[in-house]
Amino acid sequence: MHLFPLFLLLLMLLPGAVHAAQQKSPEADLARVRERIGVLQKSVREDLARRDRLAVQLREAEVRVGEASKRLAAVRSAISASDRRLAALEVERQQNATRSQPSCARLTSTAVRSSSSSF
Repeated sequence: MHLFPLFLLLLMLLPGAVHAAQQKSPEADLARVRERIGVLQKSVREDLARRDRLAVQLREAEVRVGEASKRLAAVRSAISASDRRLAALEVERQQNATRSQPSCARLTSTAVRSSSSSF
């Protein structure tokens, strides 16, 4: 029977012990905060490294786009020059055709007369 008072004492102390165990020590809180800070710092370093790699890729892509743009402008300029030259040649062809029509007519009439007189 003398265990009963001890048992009652333990029952009365048990809620306090449970509550004390549930409360975290400041050192444990600090350790968890430091661990979380370490995880976040690692994540930030990884993000910065990724950002730097992507920035390099972006600069390289911008250089390639600039070079392609210059080549495209050169091709467009060459096409434009070719179009102008083609138009000039067409005008020249039409002028030559107009000039040669009287000569062709004379040659045709001469050929017709020659062929009719040979009969």
